[in-house]
Amino acid sequence: MRKNSLSKEKDIIRALKGRPFFSSYLTIKAKKNSENKEYRYTVIVSKKTLKLAVDRNKFKRRVRSIISKYADLIGKEWDFAILAKKGVEKADFITIQEEIHKGLKSLRII
Repeated sequence: MRKNSLSKEKDIIRALKGRPFFSSYLTIKAKKNSENKEYRYTVIVSKKTLKLAVDRNKFKRRVRSIISKYADLIGKEWDFAILAKKGVEKADFITIQEEIHKGLKSLRII
């Protein structure tokens, strides 16, 4: 299991009920969790969004890389989920990074 992974179904569902941030390529939903010593997150990409597993995994790797860059800035009490939208395969790394940064800032996670 990855560090900072939000893996239990009940925790993911709780995070998905949190405050949303919408952008053209992704949605971020976040909720505070006072039990944690570290932030936790998950990346969700459906088969409807990206048909090929290669593309789904590529998006997840990109997001994990971006989140690791902001690891020092992210508040420790947050659980959040990043959901991909249709058309995300057209976005380049920089665009995804900007949207994630804008979302985390908007939700006051960083």
